[in-house]
Amino acid sequence: LDGHRSRSQTIDLGVQERRTVSLAPPVPILGSLQLNSNPIEAQVFIDGVLAGETPLIMNDVLAGEHAVIIEKKGYHSFETSVRIQEGKTEMVSADLGSIFMARIYSRPKGARLSINGEEVGITPYEKELTAGNYHISMSRIGRDTYDETVHLDMSEPELRVTLKRHLLEPSDLYFSVG
Repeated sequence: LDGHRSRSQTIDLGVQERRTVSLAPPVPILGSLQLNSNPIEAQVFIDGVLAGETPLIMNDVLAGEHAVIIEKKGYHSFETSVRIQEGKTEMVSADLGSIFMARIYSRPKGARLSINGEEVGITPYEKELTAGNYHISMSRIGRDTYDETVHLDMSEPELRVTLKRHLLEPSDLYFSVG
């Protein structure tokens, strides 16, 4: 049985002798688990079972591999696995990061949009993101390219950019004489 120390008992029986024997249950091998999250009061699930809210200290956890999920409404979920060892405390810390609806606009609309180097679509654009810094690139034919790192979060969920007309340089013009 996983997470338990087996027991054995030797019994000598005669040739035709029968006995009913009660064996002691296996001894569990236990460790501890300490769980923290930012923000606090997130729900903790161990192997799919609700175990409580963070911060949480769980003593007498069976040794072995366990699936951990920490979640709170309005935040990203955190999933990991942890290996509990006999007599030791394993620690799990989760930064859940708040989720908000980011909105990115360009004037004129219809600019190609990349976030952190990945092309994601055309403006206007909406997507659930976590608070943080994002490298935003927008381009549109005939307009200057926007290429900046910006901070987006619940308090500043929108980015509005005016793409200026691209002024032609003499080197941008090509003539063909035919």
